Amino acid sequence: MPRSEFISSAASSSIRSTPNARCSASPAERDGAVNPEVAAAMATGALRTSHADIAIAITGFCGPREGREEVGLVYIGAADADAVRVMDFHFGDIGRRNVLDQAVAAALQIMIDAAS
Repeated sequence: MPRSEFISSAASSSIRSTPNARCSASPAERDGAVNPEVAAAMATGALRTSHADIAIAITGFCGPREGREEVGLVYIGAADADAVRVMDFHFGDIGRRNVLDQAVAAALQIMIDAAS
């Protein structure tokens, strides 16, 4: 297996988070930062601007609830040379720290699976 460099990007509901991933703000401006298009764009941007073989992007609502947000909803985007995939997770209102921990654990498992 070739050596891989992994890039991980995280975004909050703030659109200001997207420039580090070189993601166009238009999906975030249109639908908010927590949606599958933003996760895909962040992962694609991270892959394109790095020497990585795999890029991971995480965006989600950790809480507390504001408006119609689904607390615990997380999208994880994974990009490699062949495809961009986005998975959605519904961790529920388990507390901000627990949502973050679950999201990171899911992202790490996605990277492990992709590298295998």
